[in-house]
Amino acid sequence: MSLFVRRAVPEDAAALAAVEVASSRAAYRDLMPAAFLAGLSIEEKAQNWRQDFARHTPSGRERVTVAVGEAGIVGLVSVGPVLEEAEAGIVYLLYVMPEHWGGGVGKALMNTAMADFRDMGMSEAVLWVFRDNHRARRFYEKFGWQADGQTSTRDYGGVTLEALCYRRAVET
Repeated sequence: MSLFVRRAVPEDAAALAAVEVASSRAAYRDLMPAAFLAGLSIEEKAQNWRQDFARHTPSGRERVTVAVGEAGIVGLVSVGPVLEEAEAGIVYLLYVMPEHWGGGVGKALMNTAMADFRDMGMSEAVLWVFRDNHRARRFYEKFGWQADGQTSTRDYGGVTLEALCYRRAVET
């Protein structure tokens, strides 16, 4: 598959939403209630993305990168600074269309995220992943991420899920 990465633009909002919803439905199908996942709205997510683009300038420290294949946008990663830690960045989101899992899209996006953190002068990066999302945890661990002991819980359609904080150094 031919693949390239580029910065997302406001016109990508609908495609970003489609990737986010499709990936969430596939990745979380055994973690979250079916009704909750079925209720995810591409239209609402697209509106959220449009609002995010309106709030953040392209030169800002929050960055969204997309992976583009023959069929269009097949993945995304969103990164920015951790407000409580001056020299740490956070991976807010990393989603890949399920039919492209295992095909190098996630790796390309993770490499871009780490390059963005270096560019922003970050020495460390964090992300949050559901404790029971073993596929994602294996993916992150392959790239040197490790759980740091912090946890967080949140309700998703009546199911409380625990997330683990993963952390790694940003190599210069």
